[in-house]
Amino acid sequence: MAEGDIDITANAPDFSTDAHRVLREAMKASLPDASEAAIIASLKAVWVAQEKEKMETRARQRRAEEVAAAERARARKEEEERLLEVERKEREQARKEEEKKNKLKYVPVATGVAIPDDIQLDFPPAVLRRMRDHPSKIVPYWHFTDEGMRAGARDLTLADDGVLKAKGNEVDGFTFLVGESGGGKGLVAKKKDDELTFDEWTVATQRFVLAMRQVGWQEDRVLMFARHFVAIQTHPWRVEVDAYGDKKHALLIYAARQRVIWHMRLEQGISPIEDISEWNKEALQRAKEEAYDRRRNRVDAAVDVRVSQLVGSS
Repeated sequence: MAEGDIDITANAPDFSTDAHRVLREAMKASLPDASEAAIIASLKAVWVAQEKEKMETRARQRRAEEVAAAERARARKEEEERLLEVERKEREQARKEEEKKNKLKYVPVATGVAIPDDIQLDFPPAVLRRMRDHPSKIVPYWHFTDEGMRAGARDLTLADDGVLKAKGNEVDGFTFLVGESGGGKGLVAKKKDDELTFDEWTVATQRFVLAMRQVGWQEDRVLMFARHFVAIQTHPWRVEVDAYGDKKHALLIYAARQRVIWHMRLEQGISPIEDISEWNKEALQRAKEEAYDRRRNRVDAAVDVRVSQLVGSS
């Protein structure tokens, strides 16, 4: 039976007995007019009141202890959960570091998926890393030409984990180097996009589309570049009689310049990004003028060299 359920009155002492005579006499001295029955009743009432106070005090103490115990249990549980979370994070961090060090060890298995018959082209790893990890940066098409593919396959130092960084002017230089974190030598394009032959450019851009899919570029972006490449290859200037090749060269200059601008705007966070396959007629005309100027500069330079040789031999 709980303490609160005890009938205190029923358990009260019998104050009429000889054992409580001293108490009765002390109260009688204080209340000489009180009858014996009243004194006994008063003593019993005082005792009951005192017992109730004791019970209430014990109940308050018990409730306080229960609250304190519950608080200790809650704090203990929170600490256990905190330690478990710290341990889980440490295990997760250790797992991530292990996966980073041994990537091939943790490659997931595509259960039920057979190895494909069509083997992917063996693009230089550094080139694929740049396309995958830095999609806003340009990878020169030279790396997708026969010469570039052979160079990347031969030079194992290009399979370095360093971050590719641009050196100089990306519009004019198209030179990329492996960052300081890598031990390999620089990844260098021997030709700018607009210095490739049209045949080199055509093969390289077709391979570039395959590489985009291989590194997981979004399909709408892959299709946009594919439309851009087809538009360049099927432009009327591609098949016109062009004695000096200015128009064909203008198409490559245009494609290179548009690509640089597109990547720059992508890096600037432009959204939605424009469609590079849409023709910019003003830019195309400027490319034609630049192709003419470049040819004239080459002719002038050749004449200057010839004149210098003649003067030197005279």
